[in-house]
Amino acid sequence: MANVIHTGRVRSVSQQRLVLVDDTGAANTLSLAPDVRVLREGQQVSLRSIQEGTVVRASASLYTRGNPVTEIEVVPPARSRTR
Repeated sequence: MANVIHTGRVRSVSQQRLVLVDDTGAANTLSLAPDVRVLREGQQVSLRSIQEGTVVRASASLYTRGNPVTEIEVVPPARSRTR
């Protein structure tokens, strides 16, 4: 299966759509597969647990009609370095 990866900050999420804002500030609306998996730290969580502002990596299928997102992974925040 071939996938395309979208990374960005969540603007909004519903059962059918995910709106991400990329580093340039452009919004990208993605359709979600009915059985989309959501992962946080390797554990499956609910779609409702994703909040606005969360950085995610979304994997969309290139070979399925409409290219729906099949998996959303919450990107862990960068850890600050101490000196």
